[in-house]
Amino acid sequence: MVACTVLVCVLLLFTFYQDMRYRGVYWWVFPLLFLTLAYLASMRKSAEQIVEAFSLNTMFIVLQLFFLLCYLSLKNKKIMYKLNGYLGLGDILFILVTGVYFSVLNFMLFYLMSLVLVVIAELFRLNKHKTGTIPLAGYQSVILLVCMLADWKLESINLLNDHWLLGILNIN
Repeated sequence: MVACTVLVCVLLLFTFYQDMRYRGVYWWVFPLLFLTLAYLASMRKSAEQIVEAFSLNTMFIVLQLFFLLCYLSLKNKKIMYKLNGYLGLGDILFILVTGVYFSVLNFMLFYLMSLVLVVIAELFRLNKHKTGTIPLAGYQSVILLVCMLADWKLESINLLNDHWLLGILNIN
């Protein structure tokens, strides 16, 4: 398990480096990250729980992408079939892959908070890069790394279970 944990950390840092430097990530990172995150999740959850959460997390992202395409279609006054130029394939693959590790509410919180943090980070970097693109997967990989370190070190946080989050919200 330690080797898998180290591998996840290395893959997340590699994703950050690749996306920041080249605005792209090697394709092999995504299946390897998926497998290592699934393995780590399987140490703490059953296969059925992982498949259920991953399915719901994937549906959430697909719904988000559908609404984004609808918005872009309205904005551009023509039907959009692709997100080229708006969202990279690596960004989509990264967020889909991370869905295998999180419970549903934790995934939604991670996704929404990471987007907010990326926007804030980009506001501070606005004039420092010339590409006009945002390294979304790179930023999200660092945010995921921080979340996972908190999950591994703090007993009060559990990214694979919504109970701690519901307790904070006083919904239990």
